Amino acid sequence: MDERFKIFFEHLHDGGTETIDITCDPAFLEVSEEALFFTKPVKISGEAYLTDETLILHLNIATTASILCSICNAPVEVAIELTNFYHTEQIEEIKNGCFNYQEAVREAVLLEVPAFAECHEGNCPDRKVITQFLKKPTSAKNDGHQPFADINLDQFKL
Repeated sequence: MDERFKIFFEHLHDGGTETIDITCDPAFLEVSEEALFFTKPVKISGEAYLTDETLILHLNIATTASILCSICNAPVEVAIELTNFYHTEQIEEIKNGCFNYQEAVREAVLLEVPAFAECHEGNCPDRKVITQFLKKPTSAKNDGHQPFADINLDQFKL
């Protein structure tokens, strides 16, 4: 377990804050998938402080994820940036006066990874190959299926 992710909060009493400024290898994210991987460092900055009963982490997190293009399956680098990310923990639930926020950062980063990406800034050159298989857009307004559109409500006077 990486020691840089530990917050010892006994010195945070009486309004103290702990400044967080670390850059770490993305291996702590524990992602080993073919369609998603991280090769650039994860930069974490912010602060930790206490309220009466809560430890509060206020962080900015930045890294880059590589996911596969949804058209051609080429790797696409996608910037992951979390600004003003807050995480709270009840002090009574933290054992030994030490909180490890590694899992909170991991979850936050993974939740920000987009489900789809396209290479060449959204203009994949292989798109023209698959357009023949896609439905052509229609200019007619389509409001979906409306089974009661033909009913004349005037005949049902109450």
